[in-house]
Amino acid sequence: MKSKKRTKSQPVTNHPAIVPEDLIRQAGAFTAPRGRLEMGGLLLGHVDAEGNSVAVTGLFPEQLKESSGYCEFDGMWTALAAAACDHANQIGENGTPELRVIGWIHTHPDIGIFLSGIDVTTYRALRNATPDRRFMAVVVDPLREENGVFLTENKPNVHSPAAGAVQLDDELKQRYHAMLDRLEEIRNHRGLESLPGIIPGPLRAERMMRGARDDVGIELERGFFSMKRELHTLQTDQVSMQTKIAAVQGLSRTCQTLAKRVEATEMHLKSTAKRLKSAEEELVHASARHNALVDAQSKTADHQRKSRGIMLRLIDLVRGKPTDN
Repeated sequence: MKSKKRTKSQPVTNHPAIVPEDLIRQAGAFTAPRGRLEMGGLLLGHVDAEGNSVAVTGLFPEQLKESSGYCEFDGMWTALAAAACDHANQIGENGTPELRVIGWIHTHPDIGIFLSGIDVTTYRALRNATPDRRFMAVVVDPLREENGVFLTENKPNVHSPAAGAVQLDDELKQRYHAMLDRLEEIRNHRGLESLPGIIPGPLRAERMMRGARDDVGIELERGFFSMKRELHTLQTDQVSMQTKIAAVQGLSRTCQTLAKRVEATEMHLKSTAKRLKSAEEELVHASARHNALVDAQSKTADHQRKSRGIMLRLIDLVRGKPTDN
């Protein structure tokens, strides 16, 4: 079997993308209540007459893994979303753009817009799995209210913000509604937890009029009351903290008063110690003076005794009495 000559690969075209702002706002509103947990999903759209990849709606399925730096959902949702698009493409005329899975969306809560090393690998795998590699990546930071649209995995820091709006004719709207209806059917069959978020983008108002579940509004309301509860908790904690601060301030003032008293007591003790030392020294001097006086008195008494003895002998001599000598 002869081997075929290798031909140089053709350069990959990074098709321009259109992502309406309302789609990104809805995605941010839906994911913001999750805080710093990342969430990933898919973008559904079509290719317009100018060759642009147009994202119109999206979905956020149940996350198999989620953290502040990573998220993962079941790959079967790509097949289910594609099947929903195929179902919708049977409706309408042949000239109507066909719906397709057009991109991957995930959040970077409070860390900014870029593609991490894992993101690059994931994005490349998703593009390679698409026959024409027409596949965009969108990163949303719902906490900083930032977003970026990436056209290639080879430039992880090159992106542009979502902008503009999309125009859908009646035939195209009919297909999108059919696709979203099929996603609703899949969710009803698998359970709400399996597909918590269907993002209708510019079709949100019409979907609500049709009686569809407003995932964005429900999550916004849930997030509002969650934030309200957190605010009440913070206010309660603030009051408790203020009480503790007041108690600490009272203890601080008491400590300052005690410190001043200790200082005054130490000064008094030093003064008393000086007086005691002076008294001890005076006592030593007085004792020395007393001892000197006692010695002087003893000497005086001896002198007086000797003087009396001499006087008595003189008297005896005068009287003619013989002395002991």
